[in-house]
Amino acid sequence: MDTGPIRPRGLADRLTLHRPAGFGLLRRMNTKNRWLGRASLALLVVTLAAGCHSQMGSARSQKNMTSLEGRAEKGSVQTQFDLAEIYATGRGVPRNYGEAARWYRAAAEQGHAEAQRKLGLMLKDGRGVHKDYVQAYKWLSLSAARGNSQALLSVDNVARLMSRAQIAEAQREAAAFVPRTGPAPPETAPSPDAPPGGTPPTDPPRSSP
Repeated sequence: MDTGPIRPRGLADRLTLHRPAGFGLLRRMNTKNRWLGRASLALLVVTLAAGCHSQMGSARSQKNMTSLEGRAEKGSVQTQFDLAEIYATGRGVPRNYGEAARWYRAAAEQGHAEAQRKLGLMLKDGRGVHKDYVQAYKWLSLSAARGNSQALLSVDNVARLMSRAQIAEAQREAAAFVPRTGPAPPETAPSPDAPPGGTPPTDPPRSSP
């Protein structure tokens, strides 16, 4: 059977016929390494981009905080409350109960009912400020008087921890309260580790109803 003339093998054919063992594996490994190299480069690009984005976000956050503090210092009661919320929750900044209490107080002194409630709770628990049941009762009762139903419940809770003398003192202070207007006064927040404040009890605490 005639299969035609046999052509002499060229150099490429001879190389193909005489490839060393494992040549195909090496070629596949080289291809895989190229893909891994590309993937590593892509990952590096994404990481660098994320780092740049994070730095830009941090810079914007710092700029926003500076702007908020500027408005709060000038006496914007809503900005004071918003700033307190940011510090209390750690939204975009490290959580700082001392700063939260400072700005809740600034807004509370201008008559902001929710700031009065939250300041009262911080004073009750000693979170970011000295624990002080008299001041807690005062601010909670002021908030309740402005229609804050949650504050009304908290007044009853803190009253159970107080003596009759303490309650009477807190009620006098609440009655004498006059909302402040104008820029926030400079204030350094006390350490949350300070000993409890307030007037010491002079008679036994009231029993729960």
